[in-house]
Amino acid sequence: MAPSCLGSQVVLVDLYMDFFLPIPKSRKDVQPGQPHLQDPDLRNLGKACEDGIKKVLFMDDNLVCRSVDSKVWCRLGEEGVKVIVKVEELSL
Repeated sequence: MAPSCLGSQVVLVDLYMDFFLPIPKSRKDVQPGQPHLQDPDLRNLGKACEDGIKKVLFMDDNLVCRSVDSKVWCRLGEEGVKVIVKVEELSL
């Protein structure tokens, strides 16, 4: 049985991740909310987060059928990640 099937149910996962990275004191040219256009790479952040929540919020990252991610600057002390997981079960 494929990992996305539970009996006669097919499970689809939508994953939304917003990463907030702090503005260094040396960067006077950026404001909170502006796109973060340097390392770390958004795909690497997303994969690390996905691996961290796998088997907690869903069984396998193969279940993720949609991922919408962003990476922006924030004020020091407001850094982190906001994750929304939507699970849909479809009957076969």
